[in-house]
Amino acid sequence: MTQILLVVAIVLVLIKYLIYIDIILSWISLLWLRVRPQFIAGIIDPMYDSVRKRITTTFWPLDLTPIIILFGIIILMSFIFTFDPQVQLQIERLPLY
Repeated sequence: MTQILLVVAIVLVLIKYLIYIDIILSWISLLWLRVRPQFIAGIIDPMYDSVRKRITTTFWPLDLTPIIILFGIIILMSFIFTFDPQVQLQIERLPLY
């Protein structure tokens, strides 16, 4: 069970980093440059779309979808760490965390 939760936690951490990269690349669009790799869009956009269907996530020009997804990831990670503290110890040893 610990290995399954560890894999889920690693996937959540990787998705979190992809969202950070997507946010930074969206700031570059303020300079009239469109840079967004397709692999990031292919992974992140279905999550954004599912959240946008259920919740109104725009506040004037701001899109709050990434923040909502990041909060969800933080909550899921805390549940995983509470359920199995060994996962937290193993995740903290990884260089990506």
